[in-house]
Amino acid sequence: MWVGNNEGLTRVDPQTSQITAQNLLLPSKRVLSLLLDKRGYLWVGTDAGLTLVSPDQGLIMTTVKNMPGVSVNTMTLDADGQLLGL
Repeated sequence: MWVGNNEGLTRVDPQTSQITAQNLLLPSKRVLSLLLDKRGYLWVGTDAGLTLVSPDQGLIMTTVKNMPGVSVNTMTLDADGQLLGL
């Protein structure tokens, strides 16, 4: 399970309750939204951009940042699996 807050991104193992902070280079530590897509990738919306993470590898796949005044508050997938962010 993934949890985002004002300090970044955290992974919680529901079986052991182990909490692990993820030291990823997000556009901002302030995480506003999370979405796991059909491929198993985690989309992380912050107050300064959007990041795509491969959870199994803990790698950032891509980052969209430097979007002045744009916060990714909500995300969803359309019928074709395309990401829509607000």
